Parts: sequence; structure tokens; C-alpha cells
Amino acid sequence: MKQTMVLQLLLICSLCSLNDAMKASHSRSWGSGWVPLASEDEPIVTVFHTGLLSRDQDVDAFQRTAAQQGSTLNGTAHKKKKKECPPGYVLSESEECIPITCEVGIGDACASCRKQELRSADNQCATCNPGYWLNTETFTCSSFACEITADGRGCAGCQPLHLRTGDNHCSSCHAGFQLIGGACNPLPCIEGDGPSCKKCVPQSNRTAGGQCLSCNTGYQLTSDLQCKPLVCRTGGGAACKVCKALASTSADGQCSQCNLGYYLDSDTEKCTPWPCREGHGAGCKACKAQIDRTAIDQCQECNPGYQLHADGSCHPFKCTEVGLGHPCKACRKQADRRADNQCAECNVGFRLGPETFMCIPHRCNEGPGSACKSCASSKEATHDGECLECNAGYELMPDGSCRPYECTPNQADAGCKTCQLLASRRSDQQCASCNEGFALAADNVSCVAVDCTTGPGHQCRRCTSDRTQCDDCNRGYYLTIDRACRAFECHPSPASGCKTCRAQEHRTAKGQCSACNEGYFLDDDFFCKPWPCKMSGAGAACKVCRPLADRTGPNQCQECNAGHLLSEDLTCIPFSCSTGAGNACNRCRDLARLTSDDQCERCNFGYRLSSSFTCEPYQCSTGENSSCKTCKDQTSRGMDSQCSACNAGYELKDSMCRPYVCNSGAGAACKTCKPLALRTQDEECAECNPGFFLSNGTCKEFSCSVGQGALCQECLIQDARTAENQCMECNKGFYRNAKFQCIPYTCKADEGCSECVSQSLRTADGQCAECRPGYVKTLDNLCEPFTCLTGFGPGETGIAMDR
Repeated sequence: MKQTMVLQLLLICSLCSLNDAMKASHSRSWGSGWVPLASEDEPIVTVFHTGLLSRDQDVDAFQRTAAQQGSTLNGTAHKKKKKECPPGYVLSESEECIPITCEVGIGDACASCRKQELRSADNQCATCNPGYWLNTETFTCSSFACEITADGRGCAGCQPLHLRTGDNHCSSCHAGFQLIGGACNPLPCIEGDGPSCKKCVPQSNRTAGGQCLSCNTGYQLTSDLQCKPLVCRTGGGAACKVCKALASTSADGQCSQCNLGYYLDSDTEKCTPWPCREGHGAGCKACKAQIDRTAIDQCQECNPGYQLHADGSCHPFKCTEVGLGHPCKACRKQADRRADNQCAECNVGFRLGPETFMCIPHRCNEGPGSACKSCASSKEATHDGECLECNAGYELMPDGSCRPYECTPNQADAGCKTCQLLASRRSDQQCASCNEGFALAADNVSCVAVDCTTGPGHQCRRCTSDRTQCDDCNRGYYLTIDRACRAFECHPSPASGCKTCRAQEHRTAKGQCSACNEGYFLDDDFFCKPWPCKMSGAGAACKVCRPLADRTGPNQCQECNAGHLLSEDLTCIPFSCSTGAGNACNRCRDLARLTSDDQCERCNFGYRLSSSFTCEPYQCSTGENSSCKTCKDQTSRGMDSQCSACNAGYELKDSMCRPYVCNSGAGAACKTCKPLALRTQDEECAECNPGFFLSNGTCKEFSCSVGQGALCQECLIQDARTAENQCMECNKGFYRNAKFQCIPYTCKADEGCSECVSQSLRTADGQCAECRPGYVKTLDNLCEPFTCLTGFGPGETGIAMDR
């Protein structure tokens, strides 16, 4: 510090003396080599502009030099001095100062020369031509050397000389190395956990950074040999409800838990929909909705003849055919059953329930009065209440019912005065006593005239010759064994079928009717007979007859057998079905399985069988809101929406247009997906997450290599990167610029520096290990020039200053 202050004072004083001397001595002639300051007899200091005061020299040295120069000048003031030339000039043989020459040219010639006053030899350069470097000691230009090696970090090819900026400036590198700033650096690859390589590609085989031979669990090797995390999407349907942990995943889309309606396949560990087949028989008529399935083939509805169990499976309704004494003689067809043990025909002793189709045993009650005294055998009964025997006073009717014998007292003539007790009667009109003029006949139940008389009604139409008995009866009456006239009886009732009886005088037999109850018709003999109805388990016969009371003709049906339709006249006619092209049947269903006209077993190509067994065309739509651009021909379709070409955003696979899927997420997933109409592949992104860049629609990470030199010491975290090789920390001798790149601190051995600080020790640009003469090294290793007074050119020595 002290030396610096003294030097500054000396310089200030010298400048002041110089100014005064120039004012006082403007008419003096100057010497050729020096300039006196003040008067000739005073001590002087001669300062040559070629002299430099080093900051390393002390003040004493400066003073000694000045004193020596003053002594020399005083002692030889009147002697002839040897001529001296200014810097950049040399003294010729003729003692003339001539400039040191320098020529510019190509090759190792100078591109530009040093300043004249700095030259110390011919052809000293300030700058060199491209491909050459400046030797800062000799100031000559030498070419940058470049050696081609067989492999490794050396050059595979050198830059042309005029393009080189340093030694071994490469134009190409060997396999496994990349060109960075003209140097061949190894393509980096990190082995480790997660997205790092499990094993890297050998150095000499790499064509890019981070190329892997194998990946860690949870990652897959892409076509460009990068380890990409296996993809797993969560969502509805076949997507995972919960994805499998990445560290244990071996393929895309592996799940640990599935959505409702899907199960985890033990082999692929992917969610697979529970399948369900719709079809005939035990197959589902309609499957459960996918979300409701918990097993294979779970049905929402079963085909006719099958019942739905709690587990969603369809099981046939059972029916057992056995012999007499058991209900069914013939079971209903499977497709017609709606419950177990539904019969088409019953064995004797059973009747078919009209709604349930169950064979029910005929009911019969035994008891007093009109009840049966004894019922018909269950194996022989043909209807309910069929009696084998009636109680006393009751008549067994043809339908098996018991009718009380009738008797009307207080009738005139041969009618009963009083009737037999009901329990004593064995037929109608059995009397206990007779009117006057009549007496009980031999049978003790009928009244006959004491004397034979003729007349209407019960009276004789004609008497015997002895006039004691009837020989013939009036119309409507018949002659008994006791030769008495008895009326042909008729008793209207639902059981007998008679609604009204024929007039007595017109009767020719018992039970003759003039009108019948519903369900009965009057035959030619005036008897009421039920309308017949034939039932059968198949064909055009009735499956179930119309109730008797509702019949108005023969064979009127309540229900028809399978394959038949109940017509307006209540008969069963078969359904029709024809085959043909288009939506007509390719093959009809069997008649027994038809439930309407034109029901198909199989359809033509391009058509499917509907739930109602008709043929519907496979649908396919085109347009902006459809996946199809063009549909397949109708006859070529095997399902709905089969396309021959797809709209933008869809790919054609097995004749189906599948949308290119894209899921946004973190990391290498898309930040935002391309609109569907613009996609040409799955997972095609419009924008990437921080730290990733878009390449052909996919997001790739900005890679970063750690290593020596211009490589990073520590990389910037992934999501902060905006380019390749962005660094958080740089190696020594390098600094991080605004783009997070590591840039070397530069240093050029030029007019200041004679030797640069080694790269790894630099902390700023231009740091020198050694400075050239005339320069001083600062605390931060920079070379700064000493201050220096300027001179006046050839032939003049300099300016002297007073001390």
C-alpha cells in the first residue's frame, strides 16, 4: 500500500514538471534520445516510454534507477549518445530506426499483426487464421493438432483445419460417444432403481444417452431402448379400480383391484369382464348388467322353461312322468313350463289346474244329504265331487253327483197326498198316502185309482178291460210295472245341463230339455250334452280347453300348444314362418318353439337374432359423432359398428374403430392430450408436464448427464428442466448460465496472460497463473497493465519528467 502511494505521488510530480518544462522550453531543440526536464545543470530524471514500472518493484528500486540515469546523463551530457529506437523499431546499419515488419496471409501466417510498438521480432501476430492458435510467448501461429483414434474418447473424424477451435477438435465420434463442443464425450447411462437402467447397453453399442439392456421391475424397454414406466389406467369398466404397485408390475394395465362386473385374471393380472352368454336353453335370455355380475353367465332373465336362481344361473323347471296314481301323465314342454311339475295331461284321478298346470287330485266329500255316501276311487274319478254311491233318498247322476228324489204333496188325482220321507224314497214322487179314489199300489209308493179312469196327466189314456189298471198313458207319461202312469221327469240344473225342460206332453224320455245351460248343446234326442273339447300336449289340439260354461262350440281352446296361435274362433292354428334374403329367416325355428309368425333360428349374414327371434340388421353409423368413416357392407357385418374405414382419431382393428386412448397424468404421461380427432396413436399428447418435451406426440424427459468437464456435477430436478443437460451444480472451472448450462470459464494467453489458471481452478473468466511483463496479477487472478506514458514515434526517445 505504501509503495503504491509513493508511486502515485511520483507520477503526479512528474506530470506537473513536464507541464512547466513544456511551457518554458518550447523553443529548445530536443535530443534524439531523451528529453531534459528543468535546466541542464540540475539533476534530471529521464523517463523513456519503453520503461515500465512494475507493481512488484519497490520505490527504492525506482529511485536507484532514476539516480543512475541522472548520473549517466550528467557525466556524458556533452558526449555523443548512441541512437536508440522506440519499441517496435530496430536500428539499421545506417543507424536509422526502421519498423519491425509483419505480413498477414493464410495458413500459419498472421491473420492480424501485433501493434507496431509491441513487436519484438518480425511477423509477430495479434490474431491467427481459423484453425491456428497464437503462441503467447513468440506470438507466432501454429495449427491445432487433431489425432484420429481407433475407438474410445478420441476422434473418429477431425474437423477440417479451418474449422478447428482447439486441439483434437472432432467432427465425429466413435460408437457410444457424442459430440459436445467438438469433444467426444461418452453417451451417459445410469444403472440404478426406478426409471434408471437395470443394465446399460455397453458403451460401444450406445447410439443415445440412457440406453438400457434391461429395466427394473415396473418399467418396460421401449423401441429406442429407454425404460418407460408401465402404464396403468384407473377408471370405470375394464380399467383398474386400483393399480398394482409399480415396483411389482410386469406389464401394462396390471391391477390389484377391479371394478364391479370385472375379475382379476390370475395369469395376466388384468381386469377382465365377467362373461355372459345369451342363448337358448340354460343360457340367459338377458344377461345381468356388466356392473352387477360377480361370476360367469349371470342372468337377469331366463329363457321360457327355466328359473332364475339366487346366484344368477338358469335351471330348468323339473317334471317327472310316472304311472297311475301319480299326477302327470305327460309333462309340459320345457319351454312352456313356468314352475316345477307342470303337466300337459293328468293321470286318472287328477285334474289339470287351468292356471297352474298342476295335476290336482279330484276332491270329493263323503257325508249325509247330497254329499257322497262313498266317493269314486281317486284312480277312476274324472272330476271333483264324483260319487260312487249316494245316501238314501238321493239319485246318482251321470256326472257322479247326488240329486235328491223329488216329491210334491197335495197333488190332485194320482198325485201324492203325502210324500215318503226323503230317506225312504227310491225315486221321484214316491207317496206315503193317496187322494180319495186312489190307493197305494203294490209298490207302496205310487197312487193308483181304485177304479181305472181315463183323463189327462197321471190318469190313464186307456184302461184295461177290467178297468182296474191303465193299459196306456198320455203323452209325457210312461206305464210302470204296476200298470200306473208316471211322468217322464226332467230336472233343470247346472249338473244335468238342462236349462229348461221340454213340455211334459212332448217328452218321450226322462231328462228331455228344450234349452241347455252355457257350455251344453241340445242333441237330436233333446238331451243336453257338454260341448266336447280335445286336449293334447302338442299339435293343433287345445293345450287347455275353454271352461265348459264359456264354450259355444266344440274344441274351443283357452290356450294353445307351442307353435300355435289362438284364432278368433278359439281354435289353434300353427304360426307361419318363411325363409329368404335380407331380414328374412335363413332358417326358421321349429314349429313347437314358435311364439309368433316368422321367428328365426338363424339369420342371414349381416343380421342378428333379436330377443323376439326376428332378424335385425347389424347397425353402423357414419358422421362426425361416429367412429366409422365408412361402414362395411351389410352382408359382411358380423356385429354392430363394423367399419371399413375410421374417422380421424380412431384406428381400424378387427373391423372395429377403436379410439386412440390418452390419459393425462404426472411424469411422462400427458399434461394435456391431443383432441381425439387429431390423434394418430395412443397416449398422444398436446402438452407435456414440466421436465418433459414433446417428440412425435409422446412426452420424453429432458435427459441430463453427470460427469467431468462441461457435464453436470448435479442435474436440475426433472420437473424444472426445459432442455437437455440442465444443471443444478457445475464442476469446478465452470459456471451455470441463465439456461442452466455449464460454461467453462475462459482464459486466453494473450498480451496480459502468459499462462492461464488450470480449468478446474478457475472461478471467473480470464484468470491467469502468470502475467506478462508490464502486467500485474490482482487478487482475483486477473492481469492488469501498469500505467504507462505514451511516446512520440520513430526517432524520438521519450519525455523526461521532473521528480
